[in-house]
Amino acid sequence: MPYTTVVLADSPIAYWRLGEASGTTAVDSSGHGRNGAYSGGVTKGVAGALAYDSNTAARFDGSIGLVSVPDDSALRLNGSWSIEFWAKQVSYPHQFAGLIAKGSNQNGYSIWADPWGGLWLKRHNAEAGSGSGAIVSTGYRYFVVTYDGTNVKWYVDGVLKQTTAESFPGNGDPGQLQLGKGDVYGNNDIDEVALYATALNATRIAAHYASGH
Repeated sequence: MPYTTVVLADSPIAYWRLGEASGTTAVDSSGHGRNGAYSGGVTKGVAGALAYDSNTAARFDGSIGLVSVPDDSALRLNGSWSIEFWAKQVSYPHQFAGLIAKGSNQNGYSIWADPWGGLWLKRHNAEAGSGSGAIVSTGYRYFVVTYDGTNVKWYVDGVLKQTTAESFPGNGDPGQLQLGKGDVYGNNDIDEVALYATALNATRIAAHYASGH
C-alpha cells in the first residue's frame, strides 16, 4: 500500500510532503489546509526518503532556511499526539540544531539534535531523548515521537527506542510552527512530516515504516 495512503488512514491533522519543485508554498496534504511557506535557504527537489515513491524532499541549510506554518490550535498538540517525519543529517552546524518547533521553550515544543545523533523533544522546558546515533548522514531514518498523556515515546525506523514519563501542561503558545528550525537552524534533509491528534501505537508506526522503507 502506498505510504501516503497509510499515513492518511490515520487521519493526520497536518501532513507536509515537502516535495514541491518550485514556489513558496509547502502544501498540507492532510486536507486541512494548514499550508506552510518556504523561506531562506531551502533547496527543493532533493532525493526523498521513500523507497517506492519518487516524491522529493527539502534540504534546510542550517542558517536561514525554514518552512513557517501559521498558528492553529490543533498544531499546539494538547492531549495525546504524534509527530512523524523522515530525516537525514547533512551536517551538524551548531548545538541544538533544530528540525521542528512550535512557539517558545516555555510554552511550546521543539525537536533538535545533539552532537551524538540523538534527537530530543523539548516541551515546557522538559526533555525526552531518542538515544544516541538516531539521525545520521548516510541515509534517511524514520522518526515518530508520541505522547499519550503519561509517556513520551521515541521510535526510530519503526522500533521503540526510548520511553520517558512526562506530565505536560496545556500549550497555548500562538507562535508559528517551523520546519527546519528549533531554537536554532538545522542542516538536514526532511521529508514526509505529519502531525496527529492521537498517540500512534507501535503496530501502526511499524506499518508506516514498512510502507515507506
